[in-house]
Amino acid sequence: MQTDITVRMWRHRSLYRHHLRGLDDHLLSDLGLTRAEAEREAARPFWQRGWCDD
Repeated sequence: MQTDITVRMWRHRSLYRHHLRGLDDHLLSDLGLTRAEAEREAARPFWQRGWCDD
């Protein structure tokens, strides 16, 4: 059961980070992020927690 939850979280992070890369600067600003912060988050491996996991 725990393995299933972990795999789902990894998949969610992977998709989230992929989509984050595609946002324009205006949308990133609406989220309170700079381009550099978004790129840093998107570059994290899927198994690493990021700011969105807090």
